[in-house]
Amino acid sequence: MIKSSLNSIGGRVLFIPYDPSFIQNQMVTGYSNFDEKLIPDIVISGGITEFDRGLETRGDGTDVSAGAEFTGLPGYLPSKEIKLRYGDTTKSGLASITLDFNLLNFRTMAGIPRMNTINSMKVSKAMGDKELGISLFGQTFGRKGSIKKVQGRHAAVRLLVELSMIQVVGKYNGLPYWRLLGEDAEPDRDVESAIKKFYYKLSDPERIFKAQEWLYLHGHELQLNGVMDQATMAALQKLDGSYKPGSQIDENLFLKIYVSIPIKESTLGRREYLTRLMGQEPEAAAQTSTAPPPQAAQQAQAQAAPAAAKQQQAASAPPAAVAKQQQAAPAPKAAAVSSVKKKSSIGRILTDDEW
Repeated sequence: MIKSSLNSIGGRVLFIPYDPSFIQNQMVTGYSNFDEKLIPDIVISGGITEFDRGLETRGDGTDVSAGAEFTGLPGYLPSKEIKLRYGDTTKSGLASITLDFNLLNFRTMAGIPRMNTINSMKVSKAMGDKELGISLFGQTFGRKGSIKKVQGRHAAVRLLVELSMIQVVGKYNGLPYWRLLGEDAEPDRDVESAIKKFYYKLSDPERIFKAQEWLYLHGHELQLNGVMDQATMAALQKLDGSYKPGSQIDENLFLKIYVSIPIKESTLGRREYLTRLMGQEPEAAAQTSTAPPPQAAQQAQAQAAPAAAKQQQAASAPPAAVAKQQQAAPAPKAAAVSSVKKKSSIGRILTDDEW
C-alpha cells in the first residue's frame, strides 16, 4: 500500500524501493551494479501501531407477541387461537486502527523533526436478526432473516496509508496538501509556520518578488521586479479584498497567496514556462533559495549563450523544493537582475534552530 501510494504521486516525487536482497543477488549474478542506481533523500518508517477490537459493543432487541381465542368454531380445527409474534435483535461493535509514520534522513538515518503523521479510524461491525410468525388455528408460518455488516479493515488501512503519505510528503515539501482532502480539511500548522518563518527571513523587495511570482501562478500578468507597482497592488486587492493599496505584504497575506495557488494544469504550464524563461534546470531551481528577480527579457532570450548564462542569477525556488522532489521555479515577464542575498527556502530539511 505504501509503495503504491508513493509511486502514484508522480511528478518529481520518486519512489525508490528498498530490497537489499534483490540488489545483492543482482550484483552476484553480474546483471546489475550501482552505476545507475538512485540514492533516496529520505526514508519513510512506520506502520500499524494500534488495532483495538471490541472498544464498544452494544445490543438491543424487541420481542412482541399477541394472541386471541375464538369460540363457535368447528371442532375439527386443531386450535381456536390466532397468535402473532415479532422479534428484532441488533448487535454492534467498534474497533480502532491507528497508523504512525516518520521521515528519516537517509544520510544520517536520524528522524527529521516534526516530519511525522498519526492517523486513526474507527471501523464498526453490526449484526441484526428479524423474525415474524403467525399462527392461525394451529397452523404456523412466518419469516426470519439476519444480516451482518462489517466495515473493511483492509480498506480502512489503505485509506489511512494514502492519507498519511499525502500528509508526510506535503509536510516535507512545505505544500498546502490539505487542499487535496476537501474543503473542510484543517490546515497544517507546521506547514503554515514554516511559510511564515520563510517570510521573516526575506527583505521587503524579496517578499514582493516572491508574491509577484506566486501571483503570476494565480493568473495575473506581472513583471517580477520586487517593486510594489500598480499591477501588483491590483492583483493583491483582487486576491484579498481587505488589502489596502500601498501597504506592505504581511505574513498572513503572504501565506494566503501561497496556499491559494490554483491546482490545475494551466498553473503547471505557467510554472514550466517560467522555468524555461529563466533557463534553469529543475534541480538547480530547487536548490536555489529565495531568489532575486530574473533578468530582462533580452537576457532571457539569450540564456543559451555561455556568457549570458554566467551573468544570470539563480531564480526563486518554490518553497516546496527538495532534492528529487523539487518544483520548477516560476517567473513571468523578466525584469532587471537583482543581487539579493540567498536565504533558506521552504520545503527543505529544517534544523531545530530554524523550527
